[in-house]
Amino acid sequence: MSLHDTEDVHALSPMQEGLLFHTLRNPDGAMYMQQLAHTYIGDLDATALRSAWQAVVDRHTILRSSFAWERLDKPLQLVHRNAPVRFTPLDWTGLDERAIREREQRLLQEDRERGFDLTDPPLMRFHLARLGEDRHRFVVSVHHLVLDGWSTGVVLREVAAAYTALREGLPLELPPVRPFRDYVDWLRGKDPDRAEAHWRHELKGVAGPTALLPDSRPGSAAAAQHVRAVELGEDATAALAVAAKERRLTLGTLVQAAWALLLSRYSGTSEAVFGSVSSGRPAELAGSEDMVGLFVNTLPTRVQVDPTARVGDWLSDLQQALAAAREHEHVPLTRIQEWSDVPHGTELFETVQVVQNALDPSVLWERFADLEVADPEYFTRTSFPLTLAVVPGERPLLRAMYDCEWLSDAMAERLLGHLAVLLGELAGDPDRRLGQLPMLTSGEIAAFAVDTATGASPTVLDLCARNAARRPDAIAVTGRAGELTWSALEAGANRLARHLRARGVTSDAVVAVCLADAAAALTALVAVWKAGAAAAPLDAGRRALDLAALSTELRPALLVTATAERPQGEHEVVLLDQDEREIAAHSAAAPDWDEAGTGLAWVALTSGAEDAPKAALLDHDALARAAAALGDELRLGDDDIVLAYAPADSYPHLVGVLAALAG
Repeated sequence: MSLHDTEDVHALSPMQEGLLFHTLRNPDGAMYMQQLAHTYIGDLDATALRSAWQAVVDRHTILRSSFAWERLDKPLQLVHRNAPVRFTPLDWTGLDERAIREREQRLLQEDRERGFDLTDPPLMRFHLARLGEDRHRFVVSVHHLVLDGWSTGVVLREVAAAYTALREGLPLELPPVRPFRDYVDWLRGKDPDRAEAHWRHELKGVAGPTALLPDSRPGSAAAAQHVRAVELGEDATAALAVAAKERRLTLGTLVQAAWALLLSRYSGTSEAVFGSVSSGRPAELAGSEDMVGLFVNTLPTRVQVDPTARVGDWLSDLQQALAAAREHEHVPLTRIQEWSDVPHGTELFETVQVVQNALDPSVLWERFADLEVADPEYFTRTSFPLTLAVVPGERPLLRAMYDCEWLSDAMAERLLGHLAVLLGELAGDPDRRLGQLPMLTSGEIAAFAVDTATGASPTVLDLCARNAARRPDAIAVTGRAGELTWSALEAGANRLARHLRARGVTSDAVVAVCLADAAAALTALVAVWKAGAAAAPLDAGRRALDLAALSTELRPALLVTATAERPQGEHEVVLLDQDEREIAAHSAAAPDWDEAGTGLAWVALTSGAEDAPKAALLDHDALARAAAALGDELRLGDDDIVLAYAPADSYPHLVGVLAALAG
């Protein structure tokens, strides 16, 4: 493009400057790219479709803009007189649905990796794949520098209007639009001092982000992002509609409230700090709702969560606070970060939520000539490890886009389930207190249920199996050698239990466990129970002579240990490090032995009256009742951590194990 083709040159908005900086710093093409895909059903005129898109690009200055930054003190955007759209035709006729899906996913991925040349407008690409006589799949890729979610909705509606006019031979009649430059000029007139005072006050005392998961660290910017989604149920959808009408609550308020409550419970804190995406369109700028460009901004939201607060009052106060923050939503996040107490190099938040009103499929295409628009999909990526999007509609959709190195798929699905429950509960009785609102799904409640016919508490083996089934990818135990998920713990214990049986362990046996690593020790403990035997833990940190005396006093049928931790004495042993391959050869399926989970479970040696070791015995019924009591008393959440600080052969250690299983 030559300067003769340039009709205007102006500064970037602060949000654009920040996005350009991150785009140049992260060459990953997927960063800050939007992609849309949908199917046209009917007699599509491909030429008219291309002309419709060209008409809309010609209509908006931002869509004809390129960016310059090299050898400049401040980056600039250049508005070109002409920016021809790039259409690529594809032929996918004759392919089955699976092959079409694979082709589309490959196309989307390759186009993301390709990225954009920011000096060559329009920063958009189009692919039109013919599927059959009356079916076409259309894919659009566009950079966030020129289009946000709201603007995408505006553009899609205008394209539909332009295509319809072209097909019907009518002139295109759309109202005049303001250039994006008007918004940039409006921003210059804002008082920076008032905005700084607001954000300094709002964020005073915030030292860092509210962690969704304990000890979690987001992966790299190039890490793959996964997507999970859940549709709200009929009851929750109806409750949201009533809350909006009778209590004048916006969907945005309810979503931010639900996310704050969930974050507070997951993190165990009395407040939540997260990012909220604002439309950024000022009411005082006439016509801003129909303008196209990058207006959207991500702002910090800080919410106090008092379990004793009444739901109605809390939501009303939150909605007022959110309205006050909107007066200062034009400030870029980088500047707000500078005004906060958060140390340099630490992010203000790690999770972001957004209500994508403009992408409600029911309003995007009110009329597209005689075509039906079906199967719409939307992809975007940001630098945050988790973005929660809510798409309104007849049944609102909750969609999580997350760094898969940071959050597992199972955890993402569980999180969405909790959020859906909280949304419905917040829209219910306003006189309830926050602490009374449940968030467990019906499936989780069923998993926690005990046998009401007999009143029996779940055994320790029942608790292990339920944790493995309900939260397989959650961390069960962390030891010196690493972490074990609940599913890995269950599989490892099943293999070791089969190995113990093969070594002659019977239901009346006592098996000693002497292992320093917490993960290996817990696996061995559960394996002994699964084999139907009683476990006798030994503290591997004891002096060698004391350990030898205790192991001899126990007279175990078998000793599970490792070469470096093996107590002195003559014992039948299973050395986990040397028998690893033999143990791994056993099936990971749960064994079906009737005696497992019954009878003697725990043997511990305590000091007797004359300082001679004395055995203390506990059966499985006692462990089950203790676990149930601990669960009722402590009410640990799934993400609470139990610190195993006591010696392995002590009662405090057993209490910690039972509390973790019951939590």
